[in-house]
Amino acid sequence: MLDEVKKGLYLLPMIFMTGLIFYFSSFTGDQSSSQSDLFVKPVLNLFSLDALTVTFIVRKLAHILEYTLLAFLTYFSLKHSFSYDNLYFVAVYCYTVSFLDEIYQGTIPGRNGNLFDTLVDLTGIVLVILWLKKDRFRGLLNKSKV
Repeated sequence: MLDEVKKGLYLLPMIFMTGLIFYFSSFTGDQSSSQSDLFVKPVLNLFSLDALTVTFIVRKLAHILEYTLLAFLTYFSLKHSFSYDNLYFVAVYCYTVSFLDEIYQGTIPGRNGNLFDTLVDLTGIVLVILWLKKDRFRGLLNKSKV
């Protein structure tokens, strides 16, 4: 029984991150802009760059970071809960969250769903998948040297 509870607890990081993504998406356009400004204004103070360009870059980097974390936490959660480490499933789950999140954003005042953002999210997902594949490949090489 205790093992089952422990396995279930390992799912919490993945569930938390998925919820956090949808929570951030529930902010109105003005609230979302205020969040972005926390990062944009310091960059504008340091460099003489166009505000729209910096805002665009900050927002897209946030997308990549969110989905990098989601992909890693999904892999971690599934591996420790079910001994399941299928990278294809991780990618499909995370991209599905991304797609549904953009649909959800389209229902929030001042926000719009954007298919391009799902491709930006996919960048973070792919980075984790490639890192995990590289790590697996290294493991295979190390085993073959023994």
